[in-house]
Amino acid sequence: MHSTTGNWRIGLAMALATALLWGVLPAALAAVMGVLDPVTVTFMRFFLAALAITPWLAWQRRLPGPSALRSRRMLLAGLLLCGNYICYISGLKMTTPEAAQVMIQLAPMLLLLSGVVVFREQFSRLQWFGFMVFLLGLGLFFHHRLVDIFAGEEGYGWGIVMIVLAALLW
Repeated sequence: MHSTTGNWRIGLAMALATALLWGVLPAALAAVMGVLDPVTVTFMRFFLAALAITPWLAWQRRLPGPSALRSRRMLLAGLLLCGNYICYISGLKMTTPEAAQVMIQLAPMLLLLSGVVVFREQFSRLQWFGFMVFLLGLGLFFHHRLVDIFAGEEGYGWGIVMIVLAALLW
């Protein structure tokens, strides 16, 4: 078990680095999509992540055992995550990095709503208000592209559908 350092500067630096990397990701993926297809990009993301984390887990003696790797839940989680990545990249190919980044924010909102439905969590009025502000923000962001979404211009609408599917799979 690890304890906190008490150094808020480290936490702030890590939070800023995370925000920067997540913000740059759609633009980087859009550039890569000119050369590689979504399945190859997803495979390489998983492969490179495994190359990076496996030695660390082995050194820490925390590699999961064979039974954990064969469990149905682990397989389902892996397949859903792959589906999320592939749908996101496919949608990104048909939209813009900005639209993809905004639409993928549906993923944590859908997770939040699933807690309300599945676990019967209670929302306060302020939380419902925040959710409505989120939906209003989506509407304001996409209001100038509504014709493109529904008219099917250059597959933009299908790209949005793919990113919504990615959010559902997450």
